[in-house]
Amino acid sequence: MLPVGHIRTYWEELDDLLPLRWLTPEARRELRELLDGVRYTDPLAADLERITGRCAFGGFRSAWGSVRYVAEGWAQDRLVQYVAALGRHLPGPARPRLAAWSARHLPGAAPAAPRRGPASVIVRLERATFDNAFDVTVHTWIDGAEGPGRPTERVPDRRVRPVVEAGVAALAPALFGRDWMIEFAVPEGWLGKPFEQWHVDPRNKIPMRRYPVVVRDVERLRPDSFRRDQAHHRWRLLNERGRSDPRPIACDAPRKGSDFQDWLEANIDFCVLVYGSRPVKSWLTAALNNGIPVMMWTRTPCDASSHGDCRGHRVLDELTAAVGDRHPGDLPSWRSRCARPRSSPPRARRTAGAS
Repeated sequence: MLPVGHIRTYWEELDDLLPLRWLTPEARRELRELLDGVRYTDPLAADLERITGRCAFGGFRSAWGSVRYVAEGWAQDRLVQYVAALGRHLPGPARPRLAAWSARHLPGAAPAAPRRGPASVIVRLERATFDNAFDVTVHTWIDGAEGPGRPTERVPDRRVRPVVEAGVAALAPALFGRDWMIEFAVPEGWLGKPFEQWHVDPRNKIPMRRYPVVVRDVERLRPDSFRRDQAHHRWRLLNERGRSDPRPIACDAPRKGSDFQDWLEANIDFCVLVYGSRPVKSWLTAALNNGIPVMMWTRTPCDASSHGDCRGHRVLDELTAAVGDRHPGDLPSWRSRCARPRSSPPRARRTAGAS
């Protein structure tokens, strides 16, 4: 035998038959049907935590599950706020239907003021099992909801760049007139690729660095990823702290292999790492395995013959001081301003964040 509370998690229609105390059966059924197929996304989880003041660990199988959680755990005013926030995450045609439902069934509910949320062109790169090929997916994310996208295409290594550039050029116009960024989710070995030098407009040779460019570990997008779970905890700490508080890693730091792993594991408050040069593979793997949300490094090679006064040390000091107390949410835009070409080598930023 299974408890009803467990069954209703998987069979949402059961809620239509239960003698629940919130709303009327007709109103609940109408709302459940309106939300049918709507996923519980990270932006929706952020709204839920903001409204209830509590993070729902483990998440929900659907948006309806989160509505039920708020309705049965808090006063009705929280449900009113949450349903209003939910409207921003629905596909366009469903938003007026939800607003009309709220006007009929939620006393005091006011139409949610239109608010522009984050917008991105997202490039997802997954290595194919066989051959030196990749599955390339380019799509958009607008106001907390899926926007226009292109079908996944399997291409050889040498075709990745032109396919990505064509996809970004085709989809980006849907975001024109607002602030938007380009997000790459790529395998670990591709985190150091100079994506900002690729073209957002191949025909006119306009580089992607004209917009904020963020690079993520694609493994953190998978729900069953331990790296994703580790990053979730440090991201939460970073957001609560509200400042980057970077930890500098000199290019001649003596930590190697397991020592670097142990150092990160012992300091769970480390959230932003700034490297004086591109991190060696063991450092990068250790940082990803420990859920470090943000990492930055320079493309300028280290001049080891300078004995403590190499270019890497100077850039490291400058970059660490510049990031300083900045809010982590401001880093992508700030990087796009500071990394434009100039007479000296540009500083490059890499974000290995969770979705």
